[in-house]
Amino acid sequence: MTKLEDYEWFCPQPFINVVEQINGVIKPCCVIKGWDHIPNGTILENHHSEKLNNFRKEFLNGGGPMSDKYCIICKEQEKHSPTESHRNMYLSKFDGEWAAFKKDVEEYLDTDWKEPFILTLEYNAPDNWCNLKCHMCHPMNSSSLAAEDFKVGSERINTRRFQKSGPHFKGPVMAAEEYDPFLKNLHELKLVGGETLAIKLNYDLIQRVVDLGLAGDMNLMVTTNATLTPKFNGKDIFDYIPLFKSVQINVSIECWGERNNYIRYGSDWDVVLNNAHRFAENANVLFATTVNSLNIGHQLDIALNTEELQKENPNFLHFACGSLVFGPGEIYTPVAVPLDIRERHVDYYYENVPLKFHTDFGKIISLLENTEYDEQKMKTMLDDVKARDKLRGTYLPDVFPEWKPYYV
Repeated sequence: MTKLEDYEWFCPQPFINVVEQINGVIKPCCVIKGWDHIPNGTILENHHSEKLNNFRKEFLNGGGPMSDKYCIICKEQEKHSPTESHRNMYLSKFDGEWAAFKKDVEEYLDTDWKEPFILTLEYNAPDNWCNLKCHMCHPMNSSSLAAEDFKVGSERINTRRFQKSGPHFKGPVMAAEEYDPFLKNLHELKLVGGETLAIKLNYDLIQRVVDLGLAGDMNLMVTTNATLTPKFNGKDIFDYIPLFKSVQINVSIECWGERNNYIRYGSDWDVVLNNAHRFAENANVLFATTVNSLNIGHQLDIALNTEELQKENPNFLHFACGSLVFGPGEIYTPVAVPLDIRERHVDYYYENVPLKFHTDFGKIISLLENTEYDEQKMKTMLDDVKARDKLRGTYLPDVFPEWKPYYV
């Protein structure tokens, strides 16, 4: 039996994780890029697919063409900080919160994988309803952004995908009961949006877990923009939090304060912070970000303010930078940041990042110093910004003055 640490380049997610996207695509990881839809639509059929089995085999043999194609986020992260990637984060859990499952996973790798051994399920309800229009988001994940994309003529809109439903996209719905075979052994249920807390299907799945008597042994993780906490069937998220073994609320932000309101347009910072305090009364709260072209120089504010919140309530977790916005189709990627703006950000971090945060911010500094600049990507991004500013009545340099020389 081979130990996890003995594999050359290994990721556990294709073996123990399922991500179900809004559009019905089922994939092995939340940050995988370009994963094509497998015709067989159920989670079980997906689990048994030839494609996923071939992908798994690559990880047992140190990688290959599939991991080179699909794992570009982790590979890019590891160029700048070898241990700071989603892949390594997943692996590290087996020396921490998932230690009890390590031997079982190692034994499972030696099987034919026909019997699922799913520890984590990331459920994106087939509904993209969202009240925010975040610059770095995708219309498939936000009905409000999709509606705005139509207005500004954004190339991100796939009109064939949206022509029947319009901006509010709804995919095929599986009844909550159909997840029973995967729920019974599940260690962690992750709920992602759209705006997760405003979509009834998420509550249906939570209620199913409760009805099966599984909540007390399961960890629940919810990603939300923290602007809404509606009730469905008389219950909101605060009614369900006490029923689970543990709950972590990932509050999606991009900056601290007014800058967050700009990037996550439609957000109200005071409401977000108030709801974060309410969540932290009975759940752990993590402020989760992307790393994009607009916020890459403004992450320290989040770390310092989170540290202050931790002094009041330890349920506020240590800030960690989130997913890198990166890939051929991304326009709000750090490669769009001009060299003089990068230099300004790097100088700021070197002068102001406390020693205790050096490891966390080393990845960001490396991205700024070592990622190749793409001027055309910058122009494409600013064209998109200007179109939205015109529609919204906003002005990028008012909030991010470093961009003023380029905003012409």
